[in-house]
Amino acid sequence: MVLKAVVLVGGKGLRLYPLTKDKPKCMVEVSGKPLIHWILCWLRANEVTHVVLCTGYMHEKVEKYVGDGGRWGMRVQYSVDTDLEEGLGTGGAVYNAWDLVEDSIYFYVVNGDILTDLYLARLHKFIHQLSLGVVATIPLRTRYGIVLTDRLGRIRTFWEKPVLYSYKMNAGVYLLSTEAKTYFREKCMLETDVFPRMASDGKLMECFYANINWISIETYKDLQMAEREHFYRQFEEYIG
Repeated sequence: MVLKAVVLVGGKGLRLYPLTKDKPKCMVEVSGKPLIHWILCWLRANEVTHVVLCTGYMHEKVEKYVGDGGRWGMRVQYSVDTDLEEGLGTGGAVYNAWDLVEDSIYFYVVNGDILTDLYLARLHKFIHQLSLGVVATIPLRTRYGIVLTDRLGRIRTFWEKPVLYSYKMNAGVYLLSTEAKTYFREKCMLETDVFPRMASDGKLMECFYANINWISIETYKDLQMAEREHFYRQFEEYIG
């Protein structure tokens, strides 16, 4: 079983400003504790014991809070993006951390701004000898109301921010083979560079989660939603 995870926490969180004026996005508090705390609790509950935090903006604050990871019962190392003007991109950040995970056959990659109760081990069921990665997908969650009309323009159906089970979206959680390194560069994006090329070569699989809790912390409304939810708090018990 994979026990290592790369967590992408280098973002500035501009849409959460001024909360991120003096701290990186992953240090914004949710239910009284930094977002990264809840992510590490979830990873530990999923038996991850070695984490690499890909930091950038105000990385010192993340390192001061998380330290060596001992309070979560795991080992934490850091890979710092020092290009604060352009940045390495999500794929470049993973590439920059590769030497810290290359002794594994597979490793997880997780966006550092999500709260979920997704079960990581399930990803392994969808990788095979010809593929190099698995993307966790979930039903599409739209922030907008959906309106269906008839030919005369009369509204027949109005759905406010529905979950669209007929469509799938990227959940920001991945399982990658260390052999996938050839698809990465020093500066690249997972979503627009790496994964499209892997998919074109038939090297990328999907693991669909139909009914899980999942929140991406992008705006103040997302923070308010997270404050009302409790699912992510259950994982704190795994750190003793």
